[in-house]
Amino acid sequence: MHKVSHLKRNPSPREAAQSDPSPASANCAAGRWAALENRESSTAERPSDLILGSRLHAPFANFRFLPLDYFPKTEPLYQEKVPELGQPGLSRAPKMRSIRKRWTICTISLLLIFYKTKEIARTEEHQETQLIGDGELCLSRSLVNNSDKITRKAGSTIFQHSVQGWKINSSLVLEIRKNILRFLDAERDVSVVKSSFKPGDVIHYVLDRRRTLNISHDLHSLLPEVSPMKNRRFKTCAVVGNSGILLDSGCGKEIDSHNFVIRCNLAPVVEFAADVGTKSDFITMNPSVVQRAFGGFRNESDREKFVHRLSMLNDSVLWIPAFMVKGGEKHVEWVNALILKNKLKVRTAYPSLRLIHAVRGYWLTNKVPIKRPSTGLLMYTLATRFCDEIHLYGFWPFPKDLNGKAVKYHYYDDLKYRYFSNASPHRMPLEFKTLNVLHNRGALKLTTGKCMKQ
Repeated sequence: MHKVSHLKRNPSPREAAQSDPSPASANCAAGRWAALENRESSTAERPSDLILGSRLHAPFANFRFLPLDYFPKTEPLYQEKVPELGQPGLSRAPKMRSIRKRWTICTISLLLIFYKTKEIARTEEHQETQLIGDGELCLSRSLVNNSDKITRKAGSTIFQHSVQGWKINSSLVLEIRKNILRFLDAERDVSVVKSSFKPGDVIHYVLDRRRTLNISHDLHSLLPEVSPMKNRRFKTCAVVGNSGILLDSGCGKEIDSHNFVIRCNLAPVVEFAADVGTKSDFITMNPSVVQRAFGGFRNESDREKFVHRLSMLNDSVLWIPAFMVKGGEKHVEWVNALILKNKLKVRTAYPSLRLIHAVRGYWLTNKVPIKRPSTGLLMYTLATRFCDEIHLYGFWPFPKDLNGKAVKYHYYDDLKYRYFSNASPHRMPLEFKTLNVLHNRGALKLTTGKCMKQ
């Protein structure tokens, strides 16, 4: 408060008396000071009594007539701030207001971040509690965090019972399709088309807007002329995940009996045909598959193995998410070059730039707080557009089954479970519980045990 006394240039009456050594001036100033003090102590105050000039000075009117030593120097940083603020006077006020404004904004921002984080945590906990309570299977929160155990309500045989007695809820299926169409049209967003780009165009990656990708001639030549799913409709569809829960399931024939089969990440099928089937109509392939399953094409045998795998697809759709993040562009270019060089009949598709955000938006709106949808959840969401009845296989994100038996992460390799960390982009246990609720309501059929012999 000490610096407030410097804000006005005109001296107060007492200051004038102290600065003027003449007795007459001192007596005159003292008389004026006493008159002012008497006027301030009166009960009726007029605006003209409080200000000596422009009304813009009103905030400082009460301080104009106080002596310089009335307020003590109570701010320890005052002296070191004086050089920064400049000479005393009215020009210092805007600088101080700017400093106070910045500190206020920083404090409010920190408080908002803190409360928003707490709100998100409470929302996620509430959502998981709802999902646990809605189904007959109880998957505890400790399972999501520690992946150690699966708890079951006493006497519950949900999967055996629900697989046998499951019935489709057609009205709910139509309602879900209608709601998803508010966010995306899978028929259009499943792939960009040739007219969307031209060679040499520069686009931003979907999940890393700071990085860019150049549309190459090979990539442009493989873009479809029209959507590969245009005007396509199917009575039953199978979406096949890659969990080790498929091993010894005997679901191969049942999977192949569906009108349309979607598979994830170019998983091998021939060696596991009895459990996973061989029919493939729509296959996804993340660029990371090139490095993990085909050695990064380091030698000719790796490339031959890859070409042989694609040759089995015939006229199937190979769905490559090429525009998601930087790092896999060279793998995408290698794949494109091999397809063109060997004149493979596979039909390539590359998801639209808005697809993943649209899918995430749908689930977030329905209070499923996913970070980034997994390939399995993404394929189910797309399938609602062109499938009347959807069956899910190989969806099981836990290291043990209901009987405590170890379950491999993938049925075809020894990859370890990694998504229980908070750093993982996916929330597969939460996705699974969401799908299980939809299964119980008849929106889809989720098979996690052995299939009945046909």
